[in-house]
Amino acid sequence: MPAIIKNRAGEYAGTYRGKPYILIAFIEGEHGANPNARFDAEHAALVVETVARLHTTIQDYCPAYFSNREAFDVAYCWRQFQRKHQDLIETADGRWFKAELDGLVFPPDMPKGLCHADLNYGNFLFRDGEVVAVLDFDMSFYGFLIYDIASLIYWWAMPPEGGFRREATRFIVAEYEKHRSLSETERAHIIDALKLIVLLGISWGDRSEIAGEREKIELLNAAGADVFG
Repeated sequence: MPAIIKNRAGEYAGTYRGKPYILIAFIEGEHGANPNARFDAEHAALVVETVARLHTTIQDYCPAYFSNREAFDVAYCWRQFQRKHQDLIETADGRWFKAELDGLVFPPDMPKGLCHADLNYGNFLFRDGEVVAVLDFDMSFYGFLIYDIASLIYWWAMPPEGGFRREATRFIVAEYEKHRSLSETERAHIIDALKLIVLLGISWGDRSEIAGEREKIELLNAAGADVFG
């Protein structure tokens, strides 16, 4: 698996004779087990630790070129829904979607940084009992760090066939806090971030998928923030 490495000057990329370059190396490793088939607590703990340490390192960091990247926030989600589902805006599904989206709250003082945004099990490589690479940053953006915590829960504790694994969710948050403490405000809004991810899926997806995704939102509404207690 190719990964970016530093050159002798400690840089990952630059220009040479007026042409851009990026340095890569091949990293050997294996993907972990699909947590929807079998939740491997050992692998999950390693993944969560890696994400928490990454957040500690990049908190408040925003690369200059990220100013031109879309942040996966409420405003973006609504714009995307309007583009993809213009014909649904005035329907019951459209009104439901807008009401759920308008109900999301993200206090502006929560910690931000570079979010990976796609923390599924296939984007981690393991070797000798360690995570050796985090892959696929093509969806990354500058935003609230709880988005990534929600992404972990989405991929590791919400099976595609439906359901919401409370114990796995609590495990993820507890493991994360071993390496980076969450403020009470962050903890209170993880569910909002998770709902945003589901709503983003609707805004990107097909109309036929709305019913199934709506069930996920209803599960999250029923769970509430006390799921982490």
